[in-house]
Amino acid sequence: MDIKNLLSVHKISKSYGIKTLYKDITFGIHEGEKVAIVAKNGAGKTTLMRTLMDPATADTGEVVFRNGVKLRYLEQQPNFEKGLTVRQVLYNSEHAGLAALRQYEKVLADGGDGDAMQRALDHIEATDGWNVEGRIQEMHGKMNLPDMDRVIDSFSGGEVKRLALAQLFIEEPDLILMDEPTNHLDLDIIEWLEEYLIQYRGALLMITHDRYFLERVCGTIFELEN
Repeated sequence: MDIKNLLSVHKISKSYGIKTLYKDITFGIHEGEKVAIVAKNGAGKTTLMRTLMDPATADTGEVVFRNGVKLRYLEQQPNFEKGLTVRQVLYNSEHAGLAALRQYEKVLADGGDGDAMQRALDHIEATDGWNVEGRIQEMHGKMNLPDMDRVIDSFSGGEVKRLALAQLFIEEPDLILMDEPTNHLDLDIIEWLEEYLIQYRGALLMITHDRYFLERVCGTIFELEN
């Protein structure tokens, strides 16, 4: 395993009954690298993604993420807890700055002493907490999302996908796994997403049927063969 890799995959295999989806797959992803996986329908692309997120489901092989890597997975059809508003989803994003702001608010509410207050402020500075509010508003606008107080239960597939993308980009992970990221998206959002991912400093592993999109975004393409 290359210690420089954010993700190292070594000879993983997966079968269902007598059908082998993939066998002895080996690859690695470095910081900032953008990789696409292509294959025929039914060849196991989504299963491979799920195996990377839950390595215990592989029949054989090893999946290793670098210690401390911030990883996020965009499913083909994202799901959120029922009854949440857009605001609750976005402000519950796993950004360290949001956690720091919540801790600061708790210190204020508890009437913490000067040392506790200073530690909370230092943590906000260290995690870019003061700027995260602006990032949330930016992503809310870029993704053309409904009002912050709208409950998401009645959202269309496209609205849910855009909400999941906004949450993902607020968090700014080191490595993103994406399963068909352009599904349910309008052309203007796809074009914005393409440019955003090209400029994104993190690493990316993506499966998509959109050949033009993946060739624009990804520098490396792996093909699964039956």
